[in-house]
Amino acid sequence: MRFCKKAFITPPKDFSPAYFWGINDRMELCTLKKQLREMKKAGLDSVCLHPFPPEWRKKMRPSRMSPEYLSEDYFKIIKELVKECRRLGMHYYLYDEGGFPSGGACGKVYASDPDRFTAYQTEKSDGKFGIEKVQYPEGIANYPDILADGCVDRFIELTHEAHRKYVGKFFGDTIKYVFTDEPMAFKWTHDLPQEFKKRKGYDIMPFAAEILTGKQKCGALEISRARIDYHEVMSDLFRERFLLPIRKWCRRNGLISGGHLNIDHEMAGNVKGRHGNTLRSLREMDLPGIDVIWRQVYKEKNNYPFAKVASSAANQNGRGQALAEVFAVYGNGLTPFMAKYLTDYLLAQGINLFVLSLYMQSYYEHWMSGCRPHSGPDDPLWQYLDIFHKYIGRASYIMSLGKAFVPTVVYYDARSIWAGAEYAVQAQEECEKICSKLAEKHCCFDFADEYSFAEAVVKNGKIRIGKAEYSNIVMPESQWLTDAVKEKLSEFKAHGGRIYSIAELDNIPSDLQITGNGKDLRIYRRKYGRKDIFFVHNESFEERRVSIDFGVADNIVVCDAMSGRFLGCDCRCFERNFAPGEGMIFMSNVAPDGKYEDCENLHELAEISENWQLRPLKSYLVGDTFYKQNDLKKSYVNCKLGDWRKYVGEDFSGNVEYSTVFDWNGTEEDVFLDLGEVCYCCTVELNGHKERFFNAPYRMKCRLKKGRNVLKVTVVNTFSNALGSEETQKKFQQWPRSPYEDKQLLFEKDSLKSGLIGPVKIFEKKD
Repeated sequence: MRFCKKAFITPPKDFSPAYFWGINDRMELCTLKKQLREMKKAGLDSVCLHPFPPEWRKKMRPSRMSPEYLSEDYFKIIKELVKECRRLGMHYYLYDEGGFPSGGACGKVYASDPDRFTAYQTEKSDGKFGIEKVQYPEGIANYPDILADGCVDRFIELTHEAHRKYVGKFFGDTIKYVFTDEPMAFKWTHDLPQEFKKRKGYDIMPFAAEILTGKQKCGALEISRARIDYHEVMSDLFRERFLLPIRKWCRRNGLISGGHLNIDHEMAGNVKGRHGNTLRSLREMDLPGIDVIWRQVYKEKNNYPFAKVASSAANQNGRGQALAEVFAVYGNGLTPFMAKYLTDYLLAQGINLFVLSLYMQSYYEHWMSGCRPHSGPDDPLWQYLDIFHKYIGRASYIMSLGKAFVPTVVYYDARSIWAGAEYAVQAQEECEKICSKLAEKHCCFDFADEYSFAEAVVKNGKIRIGKAEYSNIVMPESQWLTDAVKEKLSEFKAHGGRIYSIAELDNIPSDLQITGNGKDLRIYRRKYGRKDIFFVHNESFEERRVSIDFGVADNIVVCDAMSGRFLGCDCRCFERNFAPGEGMIFMSNVAPDGKYEDCENLHELAEISENWQLRPLKSYLVGDTFYKQNDLKKSYVNCKLGDWRKYVGEDFSGNVEYSTVFDWNGTEEDVFLDLGEVCYCCTVELNGHKERFFNAPYRMKCRLKKGRNVLKVTVVNTFSNALGSEETQKKFQQWPRSPYEDKQLLFEKDSLKSGLIGPVKIFEKKD
């Protein structure tokens, strides 16, 4: 991929964020094509159609989707939608399931051969060990044993091959990616005893009860060894019988296999996620991904950098792209600040492709509560999300150039997680300590497990794992290292490689010299020819004053992904205050097309605090069966800047216009109008000149007129106020309750504050 300034302004569709497009109603082409055009207008060049057939969750999430999932009539509509995507210049992700998890074709795999594909459970209703067939709950699509003979072949036949029949001519162009979502093996499969004996040389059955019911005693080495062997065999089967056949089919058809696994945000997912080894499994996808939902990342969390598992797999498989599914269950209280924070947090861990949640085809009845945030025209913030979508596309483009520059690799100790008991606890704690220390020292690092270490090549003091090369290895303490790993470490050390224990991390070299209060800054670096690219993110929720020495010969340019401009700094070092949660992209050896203004040395000239009025312009409401919007014809009322709820009500979600007139007798030079705090997006109109803002800083460069100046600020809040009202909650109680509702309501209480908070001030730049 070649670097081009024009591509930064308008990135190729390969880097556009995509929305999960939930299909839950009658698939009327005119409506669906209109929604595609709405997404395109909102700055989106990708979409991931996500079917929700009625049979998926009949009682919990009843759906009116028709025609029948995977029927001929269904595919006729899909073909027309793919053609519309091509006409609009959009990518269409092939989502391989009806509902989720992937692997069952919404019950059709199981229904095709129940005897062969029925799954096994290993714990009876009384909690005792026992291998018996799963009794599927009524109203839920039966999920098969995806490790059973022929199961993945049947799944591919029903889904992937059916898509090839109807839309195969679009493969590799309009349809580029296949999205596999949270596939899960059960704890047992029909031939596990035979496979275990063949691969490990002994019988699993004497250990099965203690392994599978969690009744292992602390320090029982024999049990721990058996647990490791059991999980390794299940990991092998998951790769061989599910992931690799899908990847093989995708490659044969010119597609890129991708997606994410279950419970991939913690090391315990190597057991609880039922996919074997998270890192190893992700390496079997050409586009490995991670899931960031229900505030797995938030200000009160210990943010273990789990996204690096996906970016590590991407660096080692050579494609260099890793995706994240983000925002689901953050609720409609997902503010612009938090949306950008999450994006920047992930970019700083090597994620450079995003699938966002959720744009629903229909929000009728119970879907109004559903999985939130709800994006699309029913969301007040939608009218500003085009700014954010373009930001994601530009940042993803820049952070996909060249190759990741990651000198350090951390041993990913999945075997200790498999061993359980105190070994798992220690592995999790040590991993978190190592990651925290490396991040504070501004060291870029990847993960690698025992399989990739065993296959690595050592040369000239470096270790090559797949397509990635590392100078430093960080090893946690582990009782469960394989002989192959030990031999590779000895070889690496003998050739001059540097191995660090957790106690020696103070000696590991930093990849970026940051002085000042910078321990919370996180970095990610890429090399593109003679260009160095840095993403720097302030992970804290407080301002940090730092000086950054990029260590490059050329002057640094700020790549402003909000504006699409390259802004020169005329320096090799960069000193400034990083705002809470702020992320910035820097590049060397590129000609700027403007000058970077840090807006730090500002001198206050005036505060505009008097003569403010406001009037509601538009409200977003929860109707009896659908959302609705009302254009309002309200008169101005006098107001003070601050939370607007005392003027328009606690439950108001929508647009409110603030207006004032002020006299100016000051400088005629350019000044800065700063709105202070805004909740949450706004359009500023000053003397007829308009500018839109998705997030802070809400500051515009302008020139005031002598005498009378007219200022109008239209502010948009979130949908949380309307959704959390007592009246709305009474409506939601008449329908099947969303399993996410309690979490979403709790999150949405954080974003009820609304309006132009201020203070609104005028500044001039002081040299």
